[in-house]
Amino acid sequence: MKKLLLILLCLPMIGFGQSIDNSDFSRQQKLWWPQRIEAAKYQSIKHLINKLGKEEDKVVTPIRIEALSSDNSGEITTLFYNCDKKHKAGLIIGFFNAALLESSTFQENSNFLILDSEQTKTLLQSIDRIGDKWDKNDYYGNNSIYFSIDELTIFMDREKVTMRLFWRDFDSDWSFTSFNRTKKRYEKYLRKKAKGKI
Repeated sequence: MKKLLLILLCLPMIGFGQSIDNSDFSRQQKLWWPQRIEAAKYQSIKHLINKLGKEEDKVVTPIRIEALSSDNSGEITTLFYNCDKKHKAGLIIGFFNAALLESSTFQENSNFLILDSEQTKTLLQSIDRIGDKWDKNDYYGNNSIYFSIDELTIFMDREKVTMRLFWRDFDSDWSFTSFNRTKKRYEKYLRKKAKGKI
């Protein structure tokens, strides 16, 4: 009888120990934030080399990759890249998301959208221009808008705190703070490049 009572008392604790709290998921994601930029720099290299094109044996191609911003959501990281030899520079947008598996472990998925200088200019200016038009009430009476640039779709709500980027299987939040930081730092690197300081 005592054993049965002990088992019955322990069952709720066993069930509680196996339950997954969404706040645990959020805390786990925050642990990744400090490493996000380094992870993005590391993981983006393969995608960037494929975009720039592989070289013949023993041919050296210098490239530069610099961190611009990592969003607090942990879902978007931006990088600047420059390759003088290939006459290419632009923006890398790193997309990250994490899935909570049945085994109570996290599986992180990532992919990288690599934009050349013209695509980057179009993206940054379009977001700025559309945001400015919204401030002037050109979209009066609507609380949300969306638009597409190539294969990227951008959704904004009226509060303009974050925007959502849809690309392939990713649905990621990008704060306007992180966007503005990305734009400012990207333009700074372009000025350095123009002066030959990169």
